[in-house]
Formats: sequence, structure tokens, C-alpha cells
Amino acid sequence: MSEPTATVLIVDDAYLVRWVLHNRLIAEGFHVLEANSVSDALAPERLAPADCSTNH
Repeated sequence: MSEPTATVLIVDDAYLVRWVLHNRLIAEGFHVLEANSVSDALAPERLAPADCSTNH
């Protein structure tokens, strides 16, 4: 049985930066999600309750 794959969320407004990181991380065996802004990254439909915590 293989080990669980970690998930990485890339947040950057530059498509080329996301593309390069995405390809590198996929090659390293990570599951990759992308967002082009912080508000997109923190959208409720993207995250399960245990995935994100905020400290105010």
C-alpha cells in the first residue's frame, strides 16, 4: 500500500507561477489545488472545515 498523498494549495495570481509549481509538485507525488487569489483559496466550497483555521 502506498503512503497517503499530501495536498498542496498553490495561491498566486500569476498563471505561469502556478503552472510551474503545479507541474513540479505533481512530479513529486503531491495532489495539487490552485487558486488565483486569497478569496478564491478561502472560498467555503473549496475547503472542508478541518482544512483551514483562522486566527483573528
